Amino acid sequence: MEPTNVEILPNDLAINWSDGHETYIDFVTLRNACPCAACRGEGHLWGKTAPTIDASKLGADAFELVSVSGVGSYAISFVWGDKHDSGIFSYTLLKSLCQCDSCVAERAE
Repeated sequence: MEPTNVEILPNDLAINWSDGHETYIDFVTLRNACPCAACRGEGHLWGKTAPTIDASKLGADAFELVSVSGVGSYAISFVWGDKHDSGIFSYTLLKSLCQCDSCVAERAE
């Protein structure tokens, strides 16, 4: 499954998938799910480093989606209004953020 169309809407990211499903993810949810080391911390030999970005201190521009780019045939990256651009969101991660009734029910099984 891969995206056939990705569109930035006023408050959401819309993704049409090759299986016909449509996913809408609001920007706050999307930014808070950023998988990069700065947002999540980074594992290493001696444990895990803390994230260097404190999500509770982000300004409004951090939740403005500026652009979208494909990463190979497995992921999408985003540029945010605060210039943050290091998160690589796999298709699996993006699909897991879908809040439609069928996806929520499928994840609950």
